[in-house]
Amino acid sequence: MKKLCILASVALMGITSANAQARIGLIGGVNLNNQLDHYQGETTSNQLKTGWHIGMLNEFCIAPNWTIQPGVMYILKGGEQQRSATYMANDGMHDVKIKDKMSLHYIEVPVTLNYRIKAGSGHVMIGAGGYVSGLVSAYTNYKYKESLNGNELDIPNSSGTKHLKVGDHREDDLRRWDFGVTGLIGYEFHNGFFLRGAVDAGLQDIVKANNTYGFASSLPSTAGADPTSKNISYLFSIGYYFAH
Repeated sequence: MKKLCILASVALMGITSANAQARIGLIGGVNLNNQLDHYQGETTSNQLKTGWHIGMLNEFCIAPNWTIQPGVMYILKGGEQQRSATYMANDGMHDVKIKDKMSLHYIEVPVTLNYRIKAGSGHVMIGAGGYVSGLVSAYTNYKYKESLNGNELDIPNSSGTKHLKVGDHREDDLRRWDFGVTGLIGYEFHNGFFLRGAVDAGLQDIVKANNTYGFASSLPSTAGADPTSKNISYLFSIGYYFAH
């Protein structure tokens, strides 16, 4: 890898060289997803939802032990939220429970700056950077239960699957684009295989704040609640570099 770094250090800057090299790799694994929900002055996280990711990486060395690593992945994010509330009406005490599993399919482009430390026959990798992702498909599996004075009510369409509208129009449910910061740590073996863990922390509010009426969600849709939601994912990956 040291030789590769010396030969490829100018590649990222677009300076061509007969000896310039880069590495291409495959990556895949599972991720635990969460969403940070904010409304009425409070920020809460929900239960972790399991997803997966698969993609390709391209690594350019810019100095000995330093690399730039862009990539592209298909990744399933989302979260599992639960919310309950009680209220008194003319007919008695109502108890409401909402459970919402949101599945968000993104194409993600991460870019990280990595530092490599020799350890045994391989290297420890530490990196940080950011990502941009586009939402290509979204749906929610929801359950809504309401009881009156301890007796469950029969409510039509109280559970099911609903596909969500994606875009930046007034009638859409979720924003098309997300972006955030990412960090990683891992270990690369001498034969090109590697293991790594990473964190994606979204900076973009993915929910159209005034449109939570449009789909089942544990985010409140009451006036003035100003609900927002941001993605956060913990990725556990295995991969392989074809040139090492």
